[in-house]
Amino acid sequence: MLKEIYKNNVHFLYEYFNQIRQYSPQYFPVSFDMWDKSMFDDYWIDGKPLFKELKTILYYEDNLLKGFIQFGISRFIFTDDGIDETENYAIIRNIHYSKDSKNPEEMVEKAFEFFGNRFKEISAFFHIFGMSCYARHGKLHNSAFYIEQLLYKFSFIREHENIYFSKNISVDDNYNDPEIEYERSCIEPNKEKITFSSNNIQIGYCEIAYLQENISYLYYIEINKEFRHKNFGTRCMNIIFEILQKRNVVRLDLDTIDSNYIAQNFYTKLGFIYKGITRSYYIDKNAPTSYNKR
Repeated sequence: MLKEIYKNNVHFLYEYFNQIRQYSPQYFPVSFDMWDKSMFDDYWIDGKPLFKELKTILYYEDNLLKGFIQFGISRFIFTDDGIDETENYAIIRNIHYSKDSKNPEEMVEKAFEFFGNRFKEISAFFHIFGMSCYARHGKLHNSAFYIEQLLYKFSFIREHENIYFSKNISVDDNYNDPEIEYERSCIEPNKEKITFSSNNIQIGYCEIAYLQENISYLYYIEINKEFRHKNFGTRCMNIIFEILQKRNVVRLDLDTIDSNYIAQNFYTKLGFIYKGITRSYYIDKNAPTSYNKR
C-alpha cells in the first residue's frame, strides 16, 4: 500500500533515516528540525525552493512501513551560464526499502505515473538535488545497491560513480603554515568559500559545509594551474584541517569521481579513509530499451 505524507508528524520517517545512516556515511547525524526542512522544504543557495513539486510516498506491507520514495520536479536546470528557471528536471530524489520487500516496483511506478510523458529523461539520486542537511550528496551508496537492481528493471542506467572518503581531524596535529594566507567568505549560513594565497598571489580555493555533530563536507578544492605539483595542494588541505580544528570539527568528508585516481591517491596520502562508492542514474524514455508501464 502506498500513502502520501506531508511534513506533519513525520518523526517516524526521521528515525527511518537514522537506521539508514548506520550503513551510508553520507547520512550524517542531524537534528529533526534540520532534517525536516531539508526533506520537505529544501532551498537552493539563492534562497528559493529547490523543487517546484515534491512528493513523498510511504510504502507499507501488512501495515508495516517497509520503505518510501520521494520524487519531484526541480525548480531549475543547470546550464553553462548558471541556472535556467524555465526548464525542469524530473528526479527520483530518494528511494529506500527493506530487502525483503515484496513489491518495491510499486513505488517507482508511482513516480512514472507522476512524471507522465512530460520529460524525456528522468534522473535518480541526482547528486546536487540531495538533501542540504547531508551536504546535498544525493547519490546512492553501495550499501544499498540492491536498490540499483530495481532501477535497472525500469531501464535506468548508471550516470556517475564517485568514491567517498572520510577523515578524522585530530586536535593534536599541527597544521600551521604561516607562508599561506587564507580568506573566508560565507556562501550559505553553513557553507563558505576559502581562498588561499601567498605573497598576495592566489593559490587556489575550496568550498566547505559545516554540519551538525562537528562534521564538515568538502565540496571541492581547486589549485591554480601554476601552483600544481609543487605541494601546494597538501599545504592548502593542511590549512583546511587547521580551520576545522579551530571550529572543533572532528570529521571531514568528501567524494571524487571514480576515474580521478590522482585525487584518490592524494586524499589517501592525507589520511582519508575509503568509505565506499556512490552512484547516480538516469533513464532516457525515448531509448529503445525504455520501460513500458505494465
